[in-house]
Amino acid sequence: MYDAEVDEIVTVGVFIPVFKAAGQLPALLGALAQGTCPVRILIGECASSDATSTLADTFGAGLMHISSESFDHGLTREEGRRHLGTDIVVMMTQDAHPANERTIELLIQPILRGEASVSYARQVARPEAGFIEAFRRKFNYPEEGQLRGIEDAARFGFSTFFCSNSCAAYLSSALDSIGGFRRILSHEDFYTTARLLAAGHKIAYVAESVVVHSHCWTLMQEFRRAFDAGHVLTDHPWVAQIVGGAEHRGIQFVGACLRSAWNGHKRHLPYILAQSCVRWFGYRTGYNGASLLPSTLKQRFSSQPGYFARVHSAPGETHPILPLEVPQSTEG
Repeated sequence: MYDAEVDEIVTVGVFIPVFKAAGQLPALLGALAQGTCPVRILIGECASSDATSTLADTFGAGLMHISSESFDHGLTREEGRRHLGTDIVVMMTQDAHPANERTIELLIQPILRGEASVSYARQVARPEAGFIEAFRRKFNYPEEGQLRGIEDAARFGFSTFFCSNSCAAYLSSALDSIGGFRRILSHEDFYTTARLLAAGHKIAYVAESVVVHSHCWTLMQEFRRAFDAGHVLTDHPWVAQIVGGAEHRGIQFVGACLRSAWNGHKRHLPYILAQSCVRWFGYRTGYNGASLLPSTLKQRFSSQPGYFARVHSAPGETHPILPLEVPQSTEG
């Protein structure tokens, strides 16, 4: 890959951890193959019994086998990154598809220009997505891009470190400088970005780079994801010291979603309220129960039960090296 503003050719890799992805990989790998940015693709296959291996070979992608017992959101991606060995690594998920042939090319431009060490794409909901999921994408992924650093913590609060590995690019040398992706229950993208910004790097949100990505989760799935989010925050207390807690951002989303539903989608109001209560209860259960709940209950509540089967009590991460003066957020 060569950019006019860069003095050298850089290599770009894409790592995709998958599980029973035979129905999704053809569209994803086909789109990557047709893209304007040449990439080296590595599939991280986790105990799949379908045609994932055959599809990877068909599209010329590398294959890395992962046992279900050893999968970890952070360490698995770190293993994939090191296996690729490219200057830039793009993390994707099996259910996110580039919207056009320039998605990856546009995504990595801030890194090539030296403006940021990590960048993430805009996500738009699938055509069949429901109202709430479509609104979530519009709320979290506006049409205007951003460049954020640790100095913006007071302005953006918890969103300062927002990033999504459904489609995010990282400068490998920057990841090397902070020890790469680490063992973590969930939200490896957010906490890796937090460590990068704390070390003086910047993150770019590239609104011109678009992927199609959305979910249709049950209330139980919403609870489990929120439980994981609350639990993992207790392992990284230094994040809240910089940007405050996550609840303020959640309240903003619920308020905006309710207002939007009131103006033309009133039938969704009861479910929005129910989902919000479930997510809040899950988050609080994970956050307050991190040091109180037994491992067996954590396995039942989490979307990643294997994590607690391996780690009964994850040690809290110490505060990384920060700039001398870190703007403190006023968010609670």
